[in-house]
Amino acid sequence: MKAHRKKFVFVFLCLWLHAKGIFSRNSFLWHEVQEWRDKVALNDYLWKMDAASRVVCSFHCLLDKTCESFFYHSSTKLCEGHPSVYLYLSDASNQVSPHTQYYKIACEGGPSYRYDRVINTCYSVKEIRRSWYAAQLHCQSEKAWLLDLSDHQVASHLMNNFNNYHDPFLIYYWFWLGLTDLQSEGNYVWSHSSKALNGSGNWLPGEPDNANMNQHCVYMRHQDGRFQWGDIECTTDFIEFICQSNVV
Repeated sequence: MKAHRKKFVFVFLCLWLHAKGIFSRNSFLWHEVQEWRDKVALNDYLWKMDAASRVVCSFHCLLDKTCESFFYHSSTKLCEGHPSVYLYLSDASNQVSPHTQYYKIACEGGPSYRYDRVINTCYSVKEIRRSWYAAQLHCQSEKAWLLDLSDHQVASHLMNNFNNYHDPFLIYYWFWLGLTDLQSEGNYVWSHSSKALNGSGNWLPGEPDNANMNQHCVYMRHQDGRFQWGDIECTTDFIEFICQSNVV
C-alpha cells in the first residue's frame, strides 16, 4: 500500500512540475561540484529549509527561479538555496560542514559551465589564451561553441552580467566572440547560429576598421565602463574566450 502511495505521489509531482513548466526548462539534472564537498558557503543564501532528500531539495531550488544552486546536508536534512554558482572554494567564504554536498544545474559543456536560468543557456569564461580558431576548437571539444550573441535577450543579459561580474580582474581580459566576417568582408556572421549581425553591434570607437586588411575576427574588451567589440587578426593568440553550451 505504501509503495502504491509513493508511486502516486511521484506521478502527481511529475505532472505538477510539468504543468508548472519545470521540466520544459530541461533543468532538472544536477552536477555536484566536488571541490565544495564537506564545505558550505557562509552567506548569500536565498533560504534554508528541511528537505527529506537531495531530490526534494533540488525541487525546491527549481521552483524558485532565482535559485541556481543548493547545498544539501545528508545528516541534518538541511537544504540551502543560493542565487549564484560557486565553482571554486575561493568564490565565497566557506566553512567545514561534513556530509554536505553542493549541486548546480548540469550543462552539456561540463562542470566549469554556469547555467543562467533567465536566458536558458550555459557559459564558461576561459582564462586561457588562444587564437580564434584554437578557441573555437576548445569550445567544440566540450560540446560548446564560442559565445553567440545573435539573440537580443541573450546579448543584453550576458553583456550586463559581464559588465557587472564579481571578478574585478575580468576587466583586464580580452575575449573572443563567435563573430567573424571571414566569408565576406564587412558582413559579420555568428559562427554557431549562422545568423548575420543584427544592428550596429557594440563596437569600440573606430571599430571595426579591418586594419592591414586582415582583421576578420571579433573580440571584446573593457573600455569606458563596459565591454565593447573590436576586430583583430584571427590568428592573434593572446586573447581569452567564452564558451557557450546547452543545459543538459
